[in-house]
Amino acid sequence: MATPARRFQTVARFDELKSLRRLVRENAQALGFSERESFACELAADEAFANIIQHAYGGESDCPILVRFRRGADWLLISFVDLGPPWDPRPPAPPNWDSSPDQLAVGGLGRLIIERSMDRVAYRRRGARNHLMLCKRRSPAGADRS
Repeated sequence: MATPARRFQTVARFDELKSLRRLVRENAQALGFSERESFACELAADEAFANIIQHAYGGESDCPILVRFRRGADWLLISFVDLGPPWDPRPPAPPNWDSSPDQLAVGGLGRLIIERSMDRVAYRRRGARNHLMLCKRRSPAGADRS
């Protein structure tokens, strides 16, 4: 397998998600992540990218999104950089799962999915840029966690 890309510069369009997921999968597979771990990374990256489009930019646009991949011996760091307004990094309150389905709000689960899919999530505002970092560690050989 060729060395996976370490950088993906694109615009805030949902049709870019396919390329993003491919790059996440390639980087995860290069580290020997299990299918479950690779899927968790893809899911979290997909949600982060969609949140940037919807919340940082207010919908699809030609606004930039930079995605960087860093790999260690047993970890993958996926960083997203956008030029949207700052946001509150505190995790949202979890939904009331005891509610009937018609009482649950539509949307609002993206950050919960990201938090639960990854081992570490961090956000920083630097100048006029948002930096969202998602880190996933590979399970020890023989153990498959997500």
